[in-house]
Parts: sequence; structure tokens; C-alpha cells
Amino acid sequence: MPIEQPYLERIFGRLYDTLTIPYGVFNGRFMIFRNPAGIWINGRQKTFADTNMVMDGVLPAPMRFHAKRIRMEMVSADSDDLERFKQRCALSLSINCKNYFTAPVSTVLLEDWIRTAVAKIGKNQAEQIGPYLDEALAKGSLGVGALEEESVLIESQQEFHVDIFADEPFALAHDLTFRVFLEGQLYRAVR
Repeated sequence: MPIEQPYLERIFGRLYDTLTIPYGVFNGRFMIFRNPAGIWINGRQKTFADTNMVMDGVLPAPMRFHAKRIRMEMVSADSDDLERFKQRCALSLSINCKNYFTAPVSTVLLEDWIRTAVAKIGKNQAEQIGPYLDEALAKGSLGVGALEEESVLIESQQEFHVDIFADEPFALAHDLTFRVFLEGQLYRAVR
């Protein structure tokens, strides 16, 4: 008896996950997209406000995701800690233990794009940044272009994660919380 493949629809989608790095010495590597909603981490249960992952580092069958861009938004951070984080940390996207993308945090941080946009628009017209960002986010035109040249396909049941790491240890005076987004074409089953 043949196995029936479900029909897939293609939509613009975002995979997102939130991470809190505790204050103290940052001297290692944190993996995100590894803890789905419902898991207890850092003393509390992750919810769909924190992540839209439903499995540990994989997409459920028959989903697949064609990642075109990656970006990061700060949820809470002290300004001094944020500067140290931007200067010393990088992130990488790996699929099945193969690294597909590595970049400094500063290149994927949304707040830096906002500052650049305000500088281009001008301080007197800074209130116009909202509609500009809404349009750019809707089009999916904010993000690191390196993924656009060779977008990355994540198949269902393929292990993937984003690493946040620093080459040298540094101190954080406060907890640092941020959200990472992978954006692109999401293929999901039609019901």
C-alpha cells in the first residue's frame, strides 16, 4: 500500500526562541531552538510567548522551513551589558552538525537597524520609523542578507539550533534576555 504524502502549503513564517543568559561570567555557549514550549528551564515553564518550537531542535513531520534571514531582538538588557554582548558574542546556525552561518551579534540585532534607520530618516522624522519597520517586517526585508544568497532548507526531523557564543569570557551585571528569529518560507500540511 503506497504511503500518501500530505499536500503542503507555503507561507511566510518565523521560528522564534527566547533565551535568558544569567548574570555573572559568560564563558561558554548557549544553544537555542532546543527547548520547546512546555519545558521547565531557568525555574519556569517555557510558553508559546517564549518559543514556537514544539519539539526539541526539530520540526515535526511533514513541516519544512526554508530559512532566508536571521535576526535578534533584545527583550531586557542593561545598556552596558548589551554593549559587551554585542562586542564579544557571535551566533551561528547549524543543521545536522554542519555550520551554515556565523556572524557577530551586532549584525543581526534589530535595535541597531532601528538606529541606522532613524539616522537615515532624520531625527525630526523619527516617528515615521514605526510604519517603515512594520512594512519591512511584513515583507521580511529585515535580517541578515547572508542567508538570502544561499537560503537554508531545514527538513522535518533534521536537528538544528542557533548557538550564541563568545571567544573570551566576560561579565554580565544583569540577566540578558533576547529572542532570535529565523524567517523564511514555512511549508506545512494542508488539512
